[in-house]
Amino acid sequence: MSFGKKLKELRKKKKLTLKAVADVIGSSKGYLSGIEHGKVNPPSDRFVRRIARLLGVGETEMLR
Repeated sequence: MSFGKKLKELRKKKKLTLKAVADVIGSSKGYLSGIEHGKVNPPSDRFVRRIARLLGVGETEMLR
């Protein structure tokens, strides 16, 4: 499963909108949407850490 698909799955499981996630991690809704749809380059390690912390999973889990 791609990082974007994993992000979308976990985000929806937590019932979070793209905007809510973007606001918390200091990103844009458009960038997150691009990641979920595979239209932008993979995110930085720092981004992965922030998103994993927000979604309550480990970094390794996000990158599987």
